[in-house]
Amino acid sequence: MLCPSCNTQNQAMTVRCLKCGSTLIHEAVGHSDDYKAAARNLDYRMYSGYGGLIGAALGWGLSALIPEVFQDAKLFATLGTGLGVGIGRFLAWKNWKDL
Repeated sequence: MLCPSCNTQNQAMTVRCLKCGSTLIHEAVGHSDDYKAAARNLDYRMYSGYGGLIGAALGWGLSALIPEVFQDAKLFATLGTGLGVGIGRFLAWKNWKDL
């Protein structure tokens, strides 16, 4: 394996370069704390966005399907969005709490 930093030829399964010590196989060492923080933040945003979108769609859909029960469509869409965002953030937290 050729080192991207110093162009030294290393054995195929070498984790770190023998000359400069840079990481060649990142999976063997693990990800950095900055990478984990960025991935966690992205997951929180993604889960919150999808949850909010699904919640808003359910709020509007219920208001359209059962108008006598769910009379205020904007209110239920807003409540659904808030609930969806909360559930999405909870699911993201549950995925990341043990890592």
